[in-house]
Amino acid sequence: MIDYHCHLSLKEYKGNKNPIKDKIEEYGKTLKALIDSTDIFNFEEALKIKEKYDFVYISAGLHPVDALNINEKDLENYFEKIKENKNKIVAIGEIGLDFYWIREQQKIERTKEIFIEFLNFSKEIKLPVVLHARNAIKEVFKIIVDNDIKKAVFHFFDSKIKIAKEIVKEGYMIGINSYIVKNPAIQNVAKEIDLNYLLTETDSPFAPINSDYNEPTNVKFIIHKISELKNLEPKYVEMKIDENTIKFFNLF
Repeated sequence: MIDYHCHLSLKEYKGNKNPIKDKIEEYGKTLKALIDSTDIFNFEEALKIKEKYDFVYISAGLHPVDALNINEKDLENYFEKIKENKNKIVAIGEIGLDFYWIREQQKIERTKEIFIEFLNFSKEIKLPVVLHARNAIKEVFKIIVDNDIKKAVFHFFDSKIKIAKEIVKEGYMIGINSYIVKNPAIQNVAKEIDLNYLLTETDSPFAPINSDYNEPTNVKFIIHKISELKNLEPKYVEMKIDENTIKFFNLF
């Protein structure tokens, strides 16, 4: 099993110490790989974690809400740090748009500018992108197509089947998250979309199911639900999604 999107290097969760940070070694006993989604604020910590655990990989991005507080100089410096450590990084992201938290047009335009800068950077260093598209799925989809992005996964996909089919028709991937266990819309997408286009993620410690926080090992619940919906053996689903993830991120 692989969790392609969790937040190991995050400093705090709900005002307390990140609860999954001290359990990474334990997760490595169950999971083949973890991809730590980090950002400009936690990048140095992500590098330290990667140095310690060879099964941990890094996806470096910037949440659109945080992008509003970053100037061009900070962004340039961040890009340089990513270049310097490219051998440890498997993707750029999460990056994108968020129309749930950001609703003022001026701020939306600024996040679009930064999003496109990250997309151009991803092409420059030849890495796939992990997309954040909360309430902005159509806009994000259009932007990546218009910018000729070849490899992208829609992180925490929670939209309708129609747009999901358009996404995979372009060759992009869909991230199925822990909420599949209780969300009929996500279940429908997982059932209808070809297994070759699905990846599994927890977004932990966020998006908990039955506890105070989520954990990378909870990908097992996602895999079991997908297998149930598709009437396939869990081991087969696990194998196929592992293959998808390894190929997409060029792991190992």
